[in-house]
Amino acid sequence: MGRQWLEHQFGGSAMALDAALRPWPSEYMEAWDVSTLVNAPENDTAACVQPVASRQPTKRQLPLL
Repeated sequence: MGRQWLEHQFGGSAMALDAALRPWPSEYMEAWDVSTLVNAPENDTAACVQPVASRQPTKRQLPLL
């Protein structure tokens, strides 16, 4: 299903659209801290997605949600 929503018309197929919009299962997800290189679009390198050592925030932040 990966790129199907980009490359094909769904037409009247509600089942195909539902499959494309279903959230990715959390057991397949990973998360890690990344460098602040990601803050600038001109930094289009693999270094943007390399894990960095976790740092404790110096200032407490409120959750987004």
